[in-house]
Amino acid sequence: GVSWAQVGGTLAAADYELVVLAASIVVGVAALRTWCWMRLYGPTPSPVPFSRAWGILLAGQLLNFAVPARSGDMARVYLVSKAGSFPMAAAATSLFIEKFFDLTSCLLIVLLISVWVELPAALVRVRVGLVLACLTLTFLVFVGAWRAEAVGRWLERRERLHGPAWWSRLAGVLEVGLQSLAVLRRWQWVLALQIGYLTVWGSLGFTTYLV
Repeated sequence: GVSWAQVGGTLAAADYELVVLAASIVVGVAALRTWCWMRLYGPTPSPVPFSRAWGILLAGQLLNFAVPARSGDMARVYLVSKAGSFPMAAAATSLFIEKFFDLTSCLLIVLLISVWVELPAALVRVRVGLVLACLTLTFLVFVGAWRAEAVGRWLERRERLHGPAWWSRLAGVLEVGLQSLAVLRRWQWVLALQIGYLTVWGSLGFTTYLV
């Protein structure tokens, strides 16, 4: 049911200076998100080059567009763990922390908007959910980051008590994930990453405005 004549007319009438600017911002945002993501999985036995990490990020975004169930995120975890030769649990933790910063960025933007304009009722409900989710995740993430050693010792004790192979494997995965949260122990990095992800989301919003 698409009117190709209308599509052609719209494309002909577009302001391509704005289109080029919007496209450039999208490319820059991908580069910034890649830089932030590389900080989240920390030092690795064989560091992943920026160009490789950027390619993995773009491949994941493409898969998210084309395939359901956020399969691109799972592909990113697999590809970056292979590229950096580090445990997949560490890569998955980096993605979890990224989503945490995405959520806090969305919350901060919604709260900032609510200062200037009256939010629709639907968005007010979303804001309440964002606040609750943010507080819960913040608690879990920073407890994991600052109490990783204590949680690790608890897991070891549980492993000795239970003993099954599946618990040992689970405990090993959890310990790797907790170690990967160490990046959040430095408030300077937390602040830099939060500013980075805020810039990502703010830039994407500006891109939508330009388009």
